[in-house]
Amino acid sequence: MTRLFTALKTALLLTLSASIQAQELRLITLTPALTESVKALGRGDWLVATDQASDAGLPIVGDYQRINIEAIVGLNPTHVLAWEDSTPPDLAAKLDAFGIQLWVSQTQTLDQIAAGLVELGELVSAPPKHAAQFGQALKAIGERYQDRTPVTAVWLVWDQPLMVVGGRGYQADALRLCGAVSPYSDLPLAAATVAPESLIGSGAQLLIASDRAQYRRFESWHNIPAIARDQWFQPSGDALSKPGPGLVSGIQALCDAVDNARKARKAL
Repeated sequence: MTRLFTALKTALLLTLSASIQAQELRLITLTPALTESVKALGRGDWLVATDQASDAGLPIVGDYQRINIEAIVGLNPTHVLAWEDSTPPDLAAKLDAFGIQLWVSQTQTLDQIAAGLVELGELVSAPPKHAAQFGQALKAIGERYQDRTPVTAVWLVWDQPLMVVGGRGYQADALRLCGAVSPYSDLPLAAATVAPESLIGSGAQLLIASDRAQYRRFESWHNIPAIARDQWFQPSGDALSKPGPGLVSGIQALCDAVDNARKARKAL
C-alpha cells in the first residue's frame, strides 16, 4: 500500500509540475507559420507577441528585416520561436543573456515541418494527437495518390526572369505527394531560374502559378499541353507558401488540380 501511495504521489507531483511549467510559458513567434502552429496546438492564449506579418492583434516585435530585442525583453517571454533560415546568427546569444530560450524549427521539407510540429507540441505540452495530425494527414494524402498515373507539372515561382520550383524544398515534396513529376526535379534547389524556352520541351500537363498574370505570359504557347488544355492552378492565398498546419488544405487542393490534369489527359 505504501509503495502504491508513493507511486501515485510521484505521478501527481510530476503532472502538477508539468502543468505549472506549461502555464508559465510565454511565447513570441517570429513567423506567421509558427503563430498558426501555436494556435493549431491549442496554445494561442500563450502568445504574448508576434512578427508583423502574423497580424494576430498582439504586440509586434519585428518583421522579416529586423527584430526588436528590447521589445522582446520587455514582454518577459520564456521562449521565442523562429525559423532556422530566417534567424540572425546572434539571436540565441542575445536572448540567452536575458534568460529567454530560442526555439528554432526547420522548414525545408514536409518531413521537417511535421517533425517540428511534434517537437513544438512537446514544448507547449499539447496533446500528442494534435501535434501528429499534420504528419498523419500528409501520409493519408500520399497513400491516396501514390498509385495514380504521374502528371508532369511545372510550378512557376516568378515569370521575369522565369523561376520554377526545383527538386528540393517542401513545395517539391508537395508535388511528389500528389503524384506529379516536375521536369526540373533534378535541379538541386528549392527554386531555380530557367530559360523560358525550356517550358516548350517540358511537356507540362499542369502549370501552377500564384496569379493569372504569370500564366498569361505563356498563354499563347499552345504546344505546351497544360496551355492547350487550360490546365493551370492558382493556390489560394498563402495556402502553399506558409509552412505550417494550413499546408494540408493547400496540398489537397494541389492534388485535386493534378487529378484534374490527369483526367483532362485521359479525355483526349
